[in-house]
Amino acid sequence: GPQPYSLSSPGGGIKITEAVFSPLDAFVGENQIITVKAADSVGIASISATFMGDDGIKVAVPLKLTSGTNKDGTWLASWLVSLPHTRIYSAALSADNGQKPVIVDLWFR
Repeated sequence: GPQPYSLSSPGGGIKITEAVFSPLDAFVGENQIITVKAADSVGIASISATFMGDDGIKVAVPLKLTSGTNKDGTWLASWLVSLPHTRIYSAALSADNGQKPVIVDLWFR
């Protein structure tokens, strides 16, 4: 099922406050939905999730703003899982406002 992560970061700039992976442990060939809540006083131009599995190959998945605004909104993507991840599974969430990008690394195993 869905696995939510509450996130916080110090200082100003882009704030990624929540990331949900549904399902977290999607197998190769299954769809996984990523939902990210983020806010920024400037306005977020883009958010992506870059996944890495067992073999070190990375796959970048762009998210789209689905509700709210680029200053306080929810971003979503669905991707077909293509990375075996029995030993290593991570996602790097990257948000960019055109001034100072932010990256949050999540390691699931």
